[in-house]
Amino acid sequence: YCPYCGHKREAKTATEQLEEAVQKFQAGDEGSFDVIYKSVSKTAFILVNSFFPEERSEHEDIVQDIFLHTYKKIGLYDPERASFTNWFQKVAENKCIDRYRAMKKKNSSTISMESLTMDEDEKKATEFEDERIEFNPAAMMERNEISRLIRELMGQLPEKQRQCLMLKFLAHYDIQEIAEKLE
Repeated sequence: YCPYCGHKREAKTATEQLEEAVQKFQAGDEGSFDVIYKSVSKTAFILVNSFFPEERSEHEDIVQDIFLHTYKKIGLYDPERASFTNWFQKVAENKCIDRYRAMKKKNSSTISMESLTMDEDEKKATEFEDERIEFNPAAMMERNEISRLIRELMGQLPEKQRQCLMLKFLAHYDIQEIAEKLE
């Protein structure tokens, strides 16, 4: 209820609260970043886990990079172009891709796969198939194509439906959490 007129106020949805916190932060209220963090941190951790399921020790560092980048670049967010949740998810995806490329470059520069399979006569001694996706171009292409199709189809959905699917399948929210978040 309004303390001045006694009129009943409608409660803000989680999305409205998040957008308001972003506006406050952009206006200089640094304390509102806590609301932003609490609203999207679960999404960040789940996204990082989906990119790096084997590197659990790196998850906190990657999420920290995501939020540091968000903190620095939030001034670029434009609510006319996308919801904050969508903007943040794209920032997080890009940071994960950057980290993946850096990790891949670091791993490839230390030991070559070919050197591991040579015997003393420089002849191939061992044949093996690495099942990790980064060594399987066909699997990478298939995953990239599926991801592209999903993004394309998700882009055709109304905003509320898209948010529901992202919360359910990317952030792993249960139905009750989704309902609360989208009210």
